[in-house]
Amino acid sequence: MKYRGRIVSQLLVVVGSVIWISYLDGWGMPITTYLPILLELVLGWWLGKQYDTAKFYSEKDALTELYNRRFAFKMFEKLIALAHRNEQQLSVLVIDADNLKMINDTQGHQRGDAAIRYVADVIRTCTRSSDVVARMGGDEYVVIAPFTDQKAVEVLISRIVTELKKGESIIGVPVAVSVGYAVYPEDADSLESLMKTADDRMYQHKQNKKQKSTSCL
Repeated sequence: MKYRGRIVSQLLVVVGSVIWISYLDGWGMPITTYLPILLELVLGWWLGKQYDTAKFYSEKDALTELYNRRFAFKMFEKLIALAHRNEQQLSVLVIDADNLKMINDTQGHQRGDAAIRYVADVIRTCTRSSDVVARMGGDEYVVIAPFTDQKAVEVLISRIVTELKKGESIIGVPVAVSVGYAVYPEDADSLESLMKTADDRMYQHKQNKKQKSTSCL
């Protein structure tokens, strides 16, 4: 959580106090004179913290601390405008945890939450700071990756899938995902259309894995 609200509130109190004391020429006043300023600092810090907390939860998912759906859509408009202006590509990934329901049913929701957080941590580790990683709800995640073409997306997907295979040794249960992607402007030019294309490919990926698993029985 960022400290912007708390920092701004403290600066305002300090600057206001300095101006007030200078105006009264009160630098030599007894220490008790400054007690109201100390109280203002404490109150300012508390109010700033409330602001920071409210802003954090307006942008972030509480369980994973990834961005939420609303923030992802908001940022996409800025990122796609930047990609359009620079004639660059932008990729959207849709990632779905395959076995979350099974984990919840057999291991309990606490283990299921651990799996959700683990997938979030892996995606966050594998992506760049310039990428927007969001939890869309349940077991679905979205990555908006500016200046990323199809080749880079395939590398990213491979990295995520490889890292997720370590899940059983880290959280005690195996975690698998299905992934689909779409690239702007080749596949679509809006977030909704890009996500639909990516979602369709993700679903196809999931179906292909089920068919392969069935054929091996």
